[in-house]
Amino acid sequence: MKQLTMRGGKNEMDIWVIEEFERQVGYCLPQNYKELMSEYNGLRIKETSFDYIDEIGNKETTEIGFEKFSWDGESGIQSRQIHVSDKDYYGLQGLVSFGDTGGGDYICFDYRDDSKTCNPKIILMLHDEYIEHDDGSATMVIHSVANSFEEFIDMLYEDEEQI
Repeated sequence: MKQLTMRGGKNEMDIWVIEEFERQVGYCLPQNYKELMSEYNGLRIKETSFDYIDEIGNKETTEIGFEKFSWDGESGIQSRQIHVSDKDYYGLQGLVSFGDTGGGDYICFDYRDDSKTCNPKIILMLHDEYIEHDDGSATMVIHSVANSFEEFIDMLYEDEEQI
C-alpha cells in the first residue's frame, strides 16, 4: 500500500472501537484499513481523487472524504459510517460505507459476493441514481472501483486542479 500524504497530525482511535463497529455490522473490515484508521481516524490526506468507469464506459473522477469513528462513554460508538444494508431504503444488502464524495455518494466495502471476507471489493454507490428491475424494484447505481482496500489506496492521487 502506498504512503499517503497526511494533512495534520495523528488522530488516534483505539482499535477496539473499530472492532466493536465490526461486531455491530457483522462484517470483517480489512486489517490495513483498521490500522490506518486507528492511527489517523477520519484520515485527512492530500491524495483524495480517484477514477472509475461509469455505466457507459466513460472514465470519471471523484474524491473521497473518509468517515470517522468516535467513542462516547455514555452512548457508545458513534460513527459517520453507514451500514448501507437497509434493503428497503438503499435497495441493496452487504455494503458498508467508509467514505463519501462531495456530491453525497458512498464509497463502500462490498460484501455481497462473500459476507465472510476480510478483504472486500470497493464500490461507489450513487445516492441519486437508480436502476429499475423487471420485478418493479429499484437499486442505487453501483460502480466497481477496486478489488481491495489496498488497491483503492494505491489508486488515490492529488488532483492539482482541486488545490
